[in-house]
Amino acid sequence: MNTPRPFDDLTKTLQDVFTMPQNERTSPAIKIDLFTRLLEQPIVDRNLLLHDIALSQGMEFETAKTEFLDFESTIKKTRAEKPYKPLPDVKQSKVFQRPAVDPNADTPETIEPLETENVGDLLAREIAPIRWIVEPLLTEGLAILAGPPKIGKSLLCMGLAIAVSTGQRFLNEYVCDQGRVLYLGLEDSDARLQSRLKKMIDAAANENFDLLEKSLVMRKSAEGGIEQIRLWLTEHPDARLVIIDTLARIRKSPGRNANGYLADTDFMAPLQALALTHHVCILLVHHTRKMIAADPLDAVSGTTGIAGVSDEILILKRVARAKAEAILECTGRDIETVEIGISLDEKLRWNYEGQAEDIQKTGERQAIVDFLSEHSPDHFSTSAIALALGKKVPATSFLLGKLLKDGIILSGGYSKYYIQKETL
Repeated sequence: MNTPRPFDDLTKTLQDVFTMPQNERTSPAIKIDLFTRLLEQPIVDRNLLLHDIALSQGMEFETAKTEFLDFESTIKKTRAEKPYKPLPDVKQSKVFQRPAVDPNADTPETIEPLETENVGDLLAREIAPIRWIVEPLLTEGLAILAGPPKIGKSLLCMGLAIAVSTGQRFLNEYVCDQGRVLYLGLEDSDARLQSRLKKMIDAAANENFDLLEKSLVMRKSAEGGIEQIRLWLTEHPDARLVIIDTLARIRKSPGRNANGYLADTDFMAPLQALALTHHVCILLVHHTRKMIAADPLDAVSGTTGIAGVSDEILILKRVARAKAEAILECTGRDIETVEIGISLDEKLRWNYEGQAEDIQKTGERQAIVDFLSEHSPDHFSTSAIALALGKKVPATSFLLGKLLKDGIILSGGYSKYYIQKETL
């Protein structure tokens, strides 16, 4: 008996399709999804599975076979032009059974054998390199963009979506692999999204935005959201990037007694598998912790399950620097850790200002900015800031004067200071 690939149980999918009404299950999107899954099955199983697909779509077998062969030819041609990582052949192996966990089950539980591959075969196999979405900042896989509220994460994502879909440079600096982008602005309205885009886009440039799509509604990931993204990716083989703004909008509450780490891992793992299967980047927008963390993995809100499953972490943080408004720190499995300074222009576009180490100021100034940002827009006296940070009042007063002169903080009068709560 052949075992299905662990990420693609076609038999289970067909069972779900057969439960749907006839007029809903015969859609072109479902047929394409079934054909895509069929390509990933062993050749010896395909005819049998194709009979079931034909039946689910109300087609004659020969018609379904002809359409599938045409589909297979198209996919092979596309992958030849821009190769994907080939999957190892599935080996036939014995399937074991044990008593079902559910005592009321009619049949024993099937235990599939592990899929293994000889390391020599792995070394000899031609594997396409990791796809760069934005080199050297962003690759295929699951990524997290985290930062404090109202710092401009959504604007950064919109700039990224525009750059990838049009082939422009991200942050006006980094080359993108042009392709289709899906922007899921789940906290936006059409009016707000349109207003921001009109400010960000140069009308005189006459750019083509056919490769940029948006949606403001998506199901929770565990309630059909994963399938919604899978269907979109199946219909758009030229996809490069899916942005979900925000993570909280697609995550189902794990419950009071749930294990937080396991719940976070179970939420993230299907998204990661989907991104790697389709060789795209799925970018989740999230928040950072209020407590300052030296390690970017510790800065991401939630348990380590979120950061641990992610292939890449991008942290956006406000900084006390005259030349840059924020630092974007990128770290991941397939990239070198990099920190860059960026600033927001009058058109709501983030722009590259240089490597962070080249524009780094003192840690004492950064501590003041972090404190005022966390409590924005409250006003604090010099002595209150010094007490909160464990610093001496004269030294704190000197640093506050420098920050005020650079325009990084504002004076509220009576020797009180604050940072404007931005309406981004």
